[in-house]
Amino acid sequence: MLSEILGEASRSGVTVRSFTRSPTTAPVPEVRAVNLALSLEGPFPETYAYLRRLEGLSRFSSLSGLNLSVQGQDVNPILSTSLTLTLYMLAKDLEATQAQEGGTR
Repeated sequence: MLSEILGEASRSGVTVRSFTRSPTTAPVPEVRAVNLALSLEGPFPETYAYLRRLEGLSRFSSLSGLNLSVQGQDVNPILSTSLTLTLYMLAKDLEATQAQEGGTR
């Protein structure tokens, strides 16, 4: 799942400056939730395209803590964006995803 999120950033034309992943609680016992805190940079059209791509992810997710700040006075300035994306998946799917990503947390 992480590779899909990073791939969408690349396809959209935004640069991922940093990301952190941390587990969180989910309202249903069989479901696991994972928070991804992302820091991005890119012009508004590319940032908007990326946010639209996140909406179309194959997993249920929620976006929170979206912060945008303008860097410069250009006609199409770079935006520094930070956000938290919470992904919800079945516990068995999360275990399979972690195994594919080398078991890192």
